[in-house]
Amino acid sequence: MRRILLSVLLCFVVLSACAGDDGHIRPAIDFRAALVQSGGCSFTGEISADDGECIQIFRLSCDADAGGALSFTILEPETLEGISATVTEGGERLDYDGLSVDLGLLADESLAPAAAPGVILQSWLEGYILWAGESEKYYEVTYEQELNQVLLKVVTTFKNNLPISAEVCYNNGRILQMKIEEFQFH
Repeated sequence: MRRILLSVLLCFVVLSACAGDDGHIRPAIDFRAALVQSGGCSFTGEISADDGECIQIFRLSCDADAGGALSFTILEPETLEGISATVTEGGERLDYDGLSVDLGLLADESLAPAAAPGVILQSWLEGYILWAGESEKYYEVTYEQELNQVLLKVVTTFKNNLPISAEVCYNNGRILQMKIEEFQFH
């Protein structure tokens, strides 16, 4: 009898805890649903990539579909301006339009810095929601996303239900940061 009572009590506690988390996770789920239902999004991203030796900064104009494919055009630096590429397979594949651009690789040679928007998009679409919560001004979600058999954490900050920044973390350190501007659903 005690085991049954203890099991019922334990189930009640677990279900109560899950119900409490739903309020924190709900905006992340709503954002994911809006992204899929709208068919994708577009935004400008300013990416800072830190490989431990130097920090690279570049701006991209991005357009993504709800299937996870993302195309971008480099806006800055001026020496790379106008180069376009497509990121597919959640950031595993990066195809430039007939060019080769070497920006180095991060996360044990698994992530090209220019693939960051694709990894971030993939986390929004299907990443495991590890944590969600809000402060007075912002809502933040931490996603887990696997890329080339490497586990990454993507932390996205939202304001007024739209993303304003995201960072990609590997081995408890930030390797990429992206400021997000002009975000729009399709």
